[in-house]
Amino acid sequence: MNETQLNHLYLVINEETYEAIKTSNFIHTLAHCYEKQTGADKEVGWKGFYICGQKTYIELFVPQERFRVKEIFGIGLGVDANREFDLLIKRSPI
Repeated sequence: MNETQLNHLYLVINEETYEAIKTSNFIHTLAHCYEKQTGADKEVGWKGFYICGQKTYIELFVPQERFRVKEIFGIGLGVDANREFDLLIKRSPI
């Protein structure tokens, strides 16, 4: 099995923290950053701030239609083939 790669993290944070990070000169010197409004499907859209590194990125959201509760997070992992995903699930303690 090849290594499992970290694809991205996402966090739902309060509006004040979101705005502070979004306007931080320090954050902008570290990585490529942008704000994006999009929709995953025809019913639910979202606005997020993205901090992009060389091989991964962080998505920041405030509570909104898509992400209703703050203080939640997720981790996106990447594998090269479906069989590797199946092995990852089998090895997971969850």
